[in-house]
Amino acid sequence: MDRPFADPRDDDFIDLLSKPDLDGAVDALRHLQFFHTMDVVEDFNVRSVHRADAHHPDFRARVEAWLIHHQVRLGLRGPLPGHPALGARWGFYDDDSNPAR
Repeated sequence: MDRPFADPRDDDFIDLLSKPDLDGAVDALRHLQFFHTMDVVEDFNVRSVHRADAHHPDFRARVEAWLIHHQVRLGLRGPLPGHPALGARWGFYDDDSNPAR
């Protein structure tokens, strides 16, 4: 069943995403200076848990909206301009300046 694209500012759009798996995917990228939304989307656990939705055209937008919604808690800088096929680019604040840590 195809869903129409939802507004990423709508919390229902992202509430169905698995917080523990997305948190884990972001944590696994902390060694990188920058990463793209697709790096989170392509994480094995994220794709496994969301296997019913992972192939929908709006899935990357849903994950990106989730990252925007949780960026302070995760200590993310962004969204920064990224490659159109890879989504927004993200970075981490260092531990000294991260208000969420």
